[in-house]
Amino acid sequence: MPPRGDRIRVGMAVSLSGQFSSQGSQALQGASAWVQDANAEGGVYVASAGRRLHLDLTHYDDESTVHGARSMTERLIVNDGVDLLL
Repeated sequence: MPPRGDRIRVGMAVSLSGQFSSQGSQALQGASAWVQDANAEGGVYVASAGRRLHLDLTHYDDESTVHGARSMTERLIVNDGVDLLL
């Protein structure tokens, strides 16, 4: 099933504060670089859509907690309707 619309919505709950903020910042930098590079190449080819689609990255700070990771992931799925979770 192709993503809805002309873009692939990518979501990420990431630790930008708390005890894992260093690792979280690195992970966000990596994901952001991937999105930037993929979009510079015209997007990611999606066979079911028959074309390349650009990526949009949405991220939320999970505050390095289990509760934060759970609630931010739920927000990405329910409220933001992401197509892909990292």
